[in-house]
Amino acid sequence: MLYDILVIDDEEWIRNGIISKIKKYHFEFSNILEADNGENALEIIENYKPHIVITDIRMPCLDGIQLIEKVKPLYPKTKFIIVSGYAEFEYAEQAINMGVSGYLLKPIHKSNFIKTMKSVLDELDHEKEVKIIKRSVEDLERSKQKLLLERSINEIFHSAKEGRQDKEIHLPGSGDGYKYILILVNIDGSSYYQSEFKYEDRNLVRFSLNNIIDELNENYNALKITNYKDKNQLFIILKDTNMEKLKKNSDKLVFDIYNKATRFLKISITLAISSIQSKVNEKLYKDTKKAFDLRLIHGNNRIYRIEDAETKRNFTFPDNKLHLLGKYIQFYDVKNIKIILEYIFLIEHYKEASGAHIRSIFTEVMNVFLKACSKLGLDIDDKIDPALLTGQIFDSFSSMDDIVNYLYTAIVDMLQTDEQSNFIANKCQDMVCRVIRFIKTYYREDLTVKRIAREFSINPNYLSTILKNETGKTVLQYLTCIRMNNACELLKNTDANISEISQTVGYHDPQYFSRVFKKVMGIPPLEYRNNRI
Repeated sequence: MLYDILVIDDEEWIRNGIISKIKKYHFEFSNILEADNGENALEIIENYKPHIVITDIRMPCLDGIQLIEKVKPLYPKTKFIIVSGYAEFEYAEQAINMGVSGYLLKPIHKSNFIKTMKSVLDELDHEKEVKIIKRSVEDLERSKQKLLLERSINEIFHSAKEGRQDKEIHLPGSGDGYKYILILVNIDGSSYYQSEFKYEDRNLVRFSLNNIIDELNENYNALKITNYKDKNQLFIILKDTNMEKLKKNSDKLVFDIYNKATRFLKISITLAISSIQSKVNEKLYKDTKKAFDLRLIHGNNRIYRIEDAETKRNFTFPDNKLHLLGKYIQFYDVKNIKIILEYIFLIEHYKEASGAHIRSIFTEVMNVFLKACSKLGLDIDDKIDPALLTGQIFDSFSSMDDIVNYLYTAIVDMLQTDEQSNFIANKCQDMVCRVIRFIKTYYREDLTVKRIAREFSINPNYLSTILKNETGKTVLQYLTCIRMNNACELLKNTDANISEISQTVGYHDPQYFSRVFKKVMGIPPLEYRNNRI
């Protein structure tokens, strides 16, 4: 960044001489301004705010000393260089005591002029560097405080325990009388699979949606944070002392987010809105989850409010169907297990229900399954997904079909004999092909069996079983094979070092990558490269 400079002297030939020296000695400025007296200079300073002012001491109307006295309180960062003769040294001494940055004695000699100008420019550069560092430190501190706040809110939202005292968090700028609303924004899976975006564009989708929300948020000053348990979700907390205004603002913001995301990004998003609460605590999150669960009944790409989660009639619990499910499990009747699960979670049964009803039935299905396994004497401790037992997996479902597929594959995985395993695997060739395509596309990322299974709404153990029946390898074995094949290609055809190759094929630890490579290929990576050369 270049600076602006103002030269003030009532003698035109002196002004021109100073300007000539500035150019002659290659001092570059964005603007070189000039004034013939103090009053004109004051007007220029107010309009242009130059970084450096070179001023004569003795001038009509407003002299240099008076000018400095007027400007310093208004623009303390402005640097002054005074010009005086021997007869005016008393004035020059007064100006120096006022904090001027340089002093030029008439006639102005080259060495003194260059030395003074460099000194003042160095002073400006130093102040600019200090300002940049200070701003960086402030930005880091703000980021740190936001991260701590984000972490605290996530801990409160995700650490719900029955019978404990509700924890709460105080937002910056809040106090007594404030009320809060929580908005959950979810990027639906169809945004990656059924839109112009592809799955590998998910970071771009999130970035674009964040930008839209940030732009809209200029009118609301809401707090936006990421849901640590789901990267496709954002939390937005609005606050106000006026409940009517808070409700109005939340409705307007939700509508604007939905409208801009679907209209400009052409993606599918689902939003859920809590009730108004007097604290930022677990209750806010529970409200949005209840509202968000309605997507399982009415579908994605909609706006749901906690008021919508209230049931309109008594819900009939399918006790007889659950009893029948238990019998089918005990008889290893794989075909009818699928049929009865589809009936239990038939969406027509839930048109007037709430998400809480679906959660309770999901839990009851798990209870029926566990009781049946107990009667059959099956040891399922090592095979069952912990997320299934805790119910945490429920939050990853987008539809009733997802629930049915996951429960069915989980149950079948526990029950199947070798004969049934082969039969079911033959029915799942399309699923295996899609899983293989997914692994080949995203092997560079931090993939786990659980993550891949959740992408396809099936049980992790069941996924490994059907993949092994089809390829002879478990999911991890197949993933490792894909990574090692690509590592071999990079070792043969590039000059990339081991650390770079390790990162490229999905391993963050180069030493671990080398151990896996040697185990699979029989020799270390460098030896493999040297042998190929």
